[in-house]
Amino acid sequence: MTLTAWPRDDMTAARLSTLGQRPKHWAETRCKFLLFEVDDRSVGGEEERLSVSHITGVTARNTKKITMFEADSYAGHKLCQAGDVVINTMWAWMGGLGVAGTSGIVSPAYGVYRPFDVGAFNPLFLDRLLRSPAFVAEYTKRSTGIRGSRLRLYPHRFLDIPILIPSRDEQDRIAATIYEREEAVHTYVTAKRRQAQLFQEERIAIVDAAMAGAFQHIKTGVSRRNEMPAHWDVRRLKYLCSHHSSMVDPTDGKQIVALENVEAWTGRHVRSNPEVTGKVKEFERGDVLFSRLRPYLAKVLLAPAAGQCVGEFLVLRPDDKLLLSEFLALKLRSSPLIDRVTKSTNGAKMPRADWDFIGTIPIHFPSLTEQRQLAQEVTRRCALIDAALARIDTEVDLALEYMRSLTESLVTGTLEVSKGVSARPTSLLTPLTAMLLHSLPDNTGTEVEDVDDD
Repeated sequence: MTLTAWPRDDMTAARLSTLGQRPKHWAETRCKFLLFEVDDRSVGGEEERLSVSHITGVTARNTKKITMFEADSYAGHKLCQAGDVVINTMWAWMGGLGVAGTSGIVSPAYGVYRPFDVGAFNPLFLDRLLRSPAFVAEYTKRSTGIRGSRLRLYPHRFLDIPILIPSRDEQDRIAATIYEREEAVHTYVTAKRRQAQLFQEERIAIVDAAMAGAFQHIKTGVSRRNEMPAHWDVRRLKYLCSHHSSMVDPTDGKQIVALENVEAWTGRHVRSNPEVTGKVKEFERGDVLFSRLRPYLAKVLLAPAAGQCVGEFLVLRPDDKLLLSEFLALKLRSSPLIDRVTKSTNGAKMPRADWDFIGTIPIHFPSLTEQRQLAQEVTRRCALIDAALARIDTEVDLALEYMRSLTESLVTGTLEVSKGVSARPTSLLTPLTAMLLHSLPDNTGTEVEDVDDD
């Protein structure tokens, strides 16, 4: 779809300082003349629960991955209707608000505001306007609190903010344009993420081929399909490395590796400051850490330096006369071994593997020289994949940033939509929003969680 919008030349100064300018023919009125606060409460708490995110706005809680605790009862939670503005009072400064696309219940700590004239606003237009960077910056200015992370936007301060009001016809045309552009971006990003998935599968295939001695340019002596090279040795894992299981108290200032610090299937170390309680394990440079919790994630780390890790990791130190650390890490990350370990786990919600079983797994391995060759070839091939994945990440980020910038320009009037654009029914849950909902990680800080503040 060709974008039928262009920069306006009929702009004037806006009352909202964070906005700068607005179209001359758009009204600018304080929220209190357009919205009023409602505080209706649920009797039984059986209505659909809604969640508020700075990424996706107001959506049904069951459409996203939230692993926070479940309350015994949701009686007394606030009721909201489709078209209501819902604000997470403690996270407005981060953009934790939006327009509800359906009726339901939200946290009693949230603010719920209803238009005096429901037909005055296109819900998609109002949602994107109130979540635009200029308005989020205004919420930050008007929020109060002793420190940044505890700022609160109280009702009287929100209702005092002036907002822009184009005609309903223009709102509808803007909403239609946003919806259609989001559909196009959704199609593009979906294709790119599928491409990235194929590259990830290729990475796994490369590791599996190397660990099976199937790299053609390295002479391995494989005679039949699915057979290991004839000259490779085989021993149980427990005879190739030592398992270090002693627990110690965390050392101040020492890097601690938690499960979240190891990327699944790649072994990449993701730096963060995890909150760790209790005792930890110590490891040395060259040790291999293998997560026994949910082993199907293949979280295997070749330690680049000495440190400490949570107890869910097995700390394995290879016999340097038989096995290279690089080779062991690749072997433990290969899909046949991961599948075998996964089948041995106990527990439904938190499946764990046991060293008593893992240590008995037969490991095929060549000479140290050939191990080094294989590890180097895997590194070379995976580096090409990493470069391709980095390009895809950049392309996706640029597409999403383009959509954010375009949306802000449309809802604040910087760009004018052609009168030839046909208004059409639009949903707050656009395809792009739905995709973002399903791709949000579990409780990693990108999602604004429901925080009750009774």
